[in-house]
Amino acid sequence: MVGYAPQLELIRHASLTISHGGLNTTLESLAQGVPVVVLPVAYDQPGVGARVEWSGVGQSILVGRLTVDRLRYAVHTVLTDPSYRERAGRLRSSIEAADGLNRAADLIEGAFGTGRRALPTRERVEHI
Repeated sequence: MVGYAPQLELIRHASLTISHGGLNTTLESLAQGVPVVVLPVAYDQPGVGARVEWSGVGQSILVGRLTVDRLRYAVHTVLTDPSYRERAGRLRSSIEAADGLNRAADLIEGAFGTGRRALPTRERVEHI
């Protein structure tokens, strides 16, 4: 175990991500074209796992049904079947094309009715 691991850098070099199905890690993996094996525990994680399977970018095993054999099978399948990486690559392209950060900023600005970006001034940043 380590106190800190540079997750994004590690994902960039990974062949596969194994995760509890948190949305951030899943999206970070798919934004790099890395397929996933999801082991959902609670909250939105089972839904993320279902979407991973539906999209064909990985497999999901509910943690209550997790066994060594099931995990081994899922990892082997995702790593050896090129269609998982191909679909993750297509999803990567879709994520890039969506330009989510700018789209989110536009939606927020529209909600406030200003029509301009709400970036903090240098003075406001220094006081935060």
